[in-house]
Amino acid sequence: MKSHSTYCSFCKSALKVFPQKRLNVKQVLLTLPLSVFLAYLLNGTLDPRSLVLFALLLMAGELVIQFRWRTSIVCRRCG
Repeated sequence: MKSHSTYCSFCKSALKVFPQKRLNVKQVLLTLPLSVFLAYLLNGTLDPRSLVLFALLLMAGELVIQFRWRTSIVCRRCG
């Protein structure tokens, strides 16, 4: 993902902020084939457990994006 440059509102130092705060539709749709592929590799067949894997992958993706966004909005100089 691309970041954009902005300035801290308190100390006016330059920041690189990731604008994406949530998963978008494209990422959710690309997670589905990944979960089906991983379920097929793990189980040998497709079964309802692939939906659980899909949900786990979505949660992990959301956590990564949220963490990256939150760490990028904190100023390194003034906190």
